[in-house]
Amino acid sequence: MLVQTPAALKARFNIDIHPNSEVVAIQPKQKQLIVQNDIEKYTMGYDKLILAPGAKPVLPVIPGLDTAKTLFTLRSVPNADVIMNQIESNQPQTATIIGAGFIGLEMAENLAHRGIRVTIVEKASHVLPSFDEEMAAIIQKELKEQDITLWTNASAVAFKEKGKKIVLDNDQVLQSDLVILSVGVQPENSLAKAADIELGLQGGILVNE
Repeated sequence: MLVQTPAALKARFNIDIHPNSEVVAIQPKQKQLIVQNDIEKYTMGYDKLILAPGAKPVLPVIPGLDTAKTLFTLRSVPNADVIMNQIESNQPQTATIIGAGFIGLEMAENLAHRGIRVTIVEKASHVLPSFDEEMAAIIQKELKEQDITLWTNASAVAFKEKGKKIVLDNDQVLQSDLVILSVGVQPENSLAKAADIELGLQGGILVNE
C-alpha cells in the first residue's frame, strides 16, 4: 500500500482490496472469513483460501520482559512508526539491540546516525550468525569504528526498572533508554491454529508437495 492504492489495483488487475481490515477468524466448513475493520465486523465467502500471514517476532521468556515500557520489536512499518515516535518524544541517549541479525544491525546503524549511543548484545560468537566468522569480522570492525559497543556470547536474562536495566548472563548490567528485541521470527499461525489447520513441527502451516 506504500506504492499502490486500492483503486489503482482494482482498475489494473480487478483485485478487490480491503484496507484497514483484519481477518479475525476462518470458518473452513462454511468457507467463510470473519473480517474486522474500523467500523464493523462482517463475513466474506471464498472458494479457495491462501494463507500468507508471514512471521512474527520471537518474544523469549525473560523475567521483566512483560513490564518493560521502552522495549520494542521491529517487523512492520507500523512497528517502525512506534519506535520513531518513541525516539522523537523521549529523546533517548542510549539504545540496546538484542540480536545482531540483519534487522538488529540496520537498527544499530540508524540509531547511531541519530546520535544515540548503541550497544548490541548477540548470543552467538559473532554478528550475523548465519555468516562465516571471517565475513562477520569485517562488520564488527566497522561497528567498532562507529563507536557501537558489541557484546557477543551474551544473552539478556532479565529486564529491570521497566526495561531501563538489562542483566546479561555474563553478569554485565546495561543501562538503556531504548531496547530493540531482534532475536528472530516465528510463523504467524494464530489464525491457522484457531481454524484447526494442520501445522508442521516448527509451527508453520503444513503444505503438500
